Amino acid sequence: MAVSAAADGRRGALLGRGRHYLVAMALTSSLRADCRAHLGDDHVLSRLAAIREALWTGYAGRWHEANRLYVEAARTEANRADRDPGTWLLARWGMARSGGRKGNWIHAYVELGDLLPSVTEHFGPDHPAALDAGHAYAWSAGRAGRAQEASSLLEGLADRADSALGPGHPASLRLRISLAHWTRAAGAVDRSLPMAAAISRQCEVLLGRDHHLTIHAAEVEALCLLESDQDAALIALSDVAMRTELSFGPTHPQTLQAASNHAAARAVIEGPDPVLPVFEDLAERMSQALGDEHPDALRIRMNVVIATLDTQGAGAAQRLCKRTVASLRKVLGDDHPETIAGADLLATIETWMQTSEEPTKRRPASTWSNSGYSSSSNSGGGDASDRALKCRISPVSWPSGPKTADHVPIPPGDDPSPTLPQRDGFAILQAVASVPVSSWSYRGEEHVQHLGPMAQDWHAAFGLGPDDRSIHLVDVNGVSMVAVQALYRMVQSLQSEVSELRARLNPDRDE
Repeated sequence: MAVSAAADGRRGALLGRGRHYLVAMALTSSLRADCRAHLGDDHVLSRLAAIREALWTGYAGRWHEANRLYVEAARTEANRADRDPGTWLLARWGMARSGGRKGNWIHAYVELGDLLPSVTEHFGPDHPAALDAGHAYAWSAGRAGRAQEASSLLEGLADRADSALGPGHPASLRLRISLAHWTRAAGAVDRSLPMAAAISRQCEVLLGRDHHLTIHAAEVEALCLLESDQDAALIALSDVAMRTELSFGPTHPQTLQAASNHAAARAVIEGPDPVLPVFEDLAERMSQALGDEHPDALRIRMNVVIATLDTQGAGAAQRLCKRTVASLRKVLGDDHPETIAGADLLATIETWMQTSEEPTKRRPASTWSNSGYSSSSNSGGGDASDRALKCRISPVSWPSGPKTADHVPIPPGDDPSPTLPQRDGFAILQAVASVPVSSWSYRGEEHVQHLGPMAQDWHAAFGLGPDDRSIHLVDVNGVSMVAVQALYRMVQSLQSEVSELRARLNPDRDE
């Protein structure tokens, strides 16, 4: 009872202090009304107030409305003969940024990249507006599937902000939090954890525990902890989810994302059974907040797919996975890491459906990195989903030694068993040597030369990939690696043979 009363008291206190963006939005709306009443719509302060109102509307999580307000401000400024360059740039920048936030990250990445040089030139490279524009561009790069690019951009921006504004400036803190976020998403967890821990402590000291930047920093630190200390990470993510809800309200997209991060960690640590209904509820609520095909809603829906697969099997997960992947292709494109991860999972599910090889239930992996579940710091590819999406794994074997004149890989379709056979590494090397290789050009690109095998010859030799119309890069890498390993083993065998012959020819040398 005492703990519950303390929690209720803290919740009430936080509700009194939280949601400052609502107060800021109300004050800005009032300021804009006063400017319009006393100065007129054409005054530059009225136009700047309109942009500020759009900014705070976005902070409230109403990104579609914020984008509309930015579009109106940009259109108004564009039609003016005395257009103010700074106001015009801020309106266009806000329009592109809010366009990304409402789901179109690919377009935002292009637009913000085009605007960034103009913003930097107008305000100066060390001005908070220019640093904020650089931050928005880097973030859009990460959400567009370029996590490594985002991390590299943010590292330079963070150093510049520390030098120009000081390490305690909110812009500097925000950049450091994002740097830890995208460094983790790029796969460098060992680097991101100390970054996140340091900036989390700094935010708490400078801004207080309940500031939105402090909460975000704590969330990134907790996500970084998942690989090394799952229990501590789960407790931290639960605390972050509660603080986010108290600060932003139960329907804000950031609240729903924090709850999804906590649920994903629970699914890995506790198992997916109790978490599946949580994911389903969050997916519905995120769709209501941002739309059915917003990337954040699709990410949670993919977590629903994985939890369904883990608890109910492929048959139950197939339809939702197919629908979600179709939406990912439409919104993010075929080459986005989250689309690729979803498409690979769908292929695995459909393979299981055809072969009846999948078990009734699959428990999730015991580590976060190979669980397949997505968090707000995952870019969708890499170790976060790779192992979970692979099945029917059969290591390459080396049963025959280097002398493999009579070994031929199993052609596609010859194996009636749904279990993949072990492939002989030396036979793969022999097939590599026998595949015809040509130089060629694609029709319509006659000026561009390529070198390699025809897809039909490749498929006939190795039986890899879904058909004989294309060659998958994964298979090229795999065959190349096996061929190098086979050559290495042959060289090692020859070296051993030479050593034995030398020992026989010079018996006195060893004595």
